[in-house]
Amino acid sequence: MTLPADPAARNDYIRQAATQGGLDVQWVDLDVSTKAHSLVVRVTRVPVACDGVYFGAGAMLEQQVADALGALLLTPKLIDLMFAAAEVVIPPFPLTSGGTQHMMDTATFVQETNLINGAIAGRVGLVQTVGKPFVLSKLCSTTRGTNYGWSLPKSVGSNWKGVAVYPSVTLNSMVIQQPGNAHGLGQDDYASTCLLAHRNCTLDGQEYDLAKIYTDPSLAGLVSHEGALPWSRQPGVPVFACPAPSGGGNVSALAPTSSGASCPLPPPPLVTGSGRGGFPWGLALALGGGAALVGGGWWWLSRR
Repeated sequence: MTLPADPAARNDYIRQAATQGGLDVQWVDLDVSTKAHSLVVRVTRVPVACDGVYFGAGAMLEQQVADALGALLLTPKLIDLMFAAAEVVIPPFPLTSGGTQHMMDTATFVQETNLINGAIAGRVGLVQTVGKPFVLSKLCSTTRGTNYGWSLPKSVGSNWKGVAVYPSVTLNSMVIQQPGNAHGLGQDDYASTCLLAHRNCTLDGQEYDLAKIYTDPSLAGLVSHEGALPWSRQPGVPVFACPAPSGGGNVSALAPTSSGASCPLPPPPLVTGSGRGGFPWGLALALGGGAALVGGGWWWLSRR
């Protein structure tokens, strides 16, 4: 492990890796089509990793990584849709002891990564639930991010292992973290893993910019429970870097700093699989030889 322990050095290291093609990013297709529109969004299969670690990113760092990758923060609705389509479903892994500093430690990021990977156990396909990332919402501000997630099936009711859970924004699942803006832009947290949606999507069979969908009143309902958003990026965070137009992995240059400047639409990413829709709660809590207790969370197996 070379990911620095010091938070400031760690974030500089992650940003540098993001601009040099040094992050592990796995994209899958998520079909969120409706009767009115066919829409395929490219989302991260598992959290973005640096040196094999699913780092916890504050809203500022997550947006900066997204910029360099040609991506956007997810919306709460997209997280719900990802959970519904997940081919591998694992439980949340809250690490509650140790206080605020513990939540921001690189060692805690490594612990969470090991729990997630142990539960995935080498299975392929879109994985949920793997964090409560910072998202784009009308709750965001220039000083506060909004996080959401740690999804669970509706069958858990209002309590999971002594933790209160709440209806998701689509009402088709439950979540530990409802949309909340208690965190400043720079507050990292092991649970706020870096989950993203690529800007390059496919709308009605044509290449399209997901950023335009986020803010278009006629289309935003495909991906947002709040309708059209006032922004497609975390407010208060200047554009960090633009991906290379060739799709080679490195940034072409630091992004322009003029007011209202934005990066051009990047080429589509390499996609490794598809997120399938359909009946969302294909979960089986394995008993006997097929079950294992991992760090306080059960291995949940999803077979489709």
